[in-house]
Amino acid sequence: MAVRHLVRATRHHTGVLTLTMANPSNRNALSTEMMGTLCSMLAADRADGLVGGARVVVISGDGGCFSAGHDLREIEAARNDSEALLRIFASCGELMKAVREHPVPIIAAVDGPAHAAGCELAASADIVVADEGTATFATPGVRMGLFCHTPAVALVKALGGGAAGARRAALMLYSGTPVSASAA
Repeated sequence: MAVRHLVRATRHHTGVLTLTMANPSNRNALSTEMMGTLCSMLAADRADGLVGGARVVVISGDGGCFSAGHDLREIEAARNDSEALLRIFASCGELMKAVREHPVPIIAAVDGPAHAAGCELAASADIVVADEGTATFATPGVRMGLFCHTPAVALVKALGGGAAGARRAALMLYSGTPVSASAA
């Protein structure tokens, strides 16, 4: 079996570590393999921090898409296996925690859609830099009869916190309607 490189890591001499999700044919979907790879790379950078790790981490996506969210094929395959579904969602929780707790700032560089778990990943970063012309943010599960509450805290924080941030996050969570970079 050929090894797939789902994430490209590039260390710049300036102290920037860029992690690029590199599966554009699957819209950089957050499969358990992709999430595990990102977690491993963040853990390696954290360990390297003791001896000169990155001063900032940038997470981006190839192919004009940050991330379309969970790998729906993987979720569909686990539909009748509650333990497998729990592993998928636990992997997602571990990734978001690794991003939030990383000792150096993490920047989400969003070009194109950041939807569902991809939206949560962007919102979990310390800073989001989004392409004004192409970036969209959405939690579309509600349109399929699914409501995922896990992005809520990250969205409220990313949208400015307080009552105003909570209202804007609620609109995204309850409607599933994509919002532009400027509206976010």
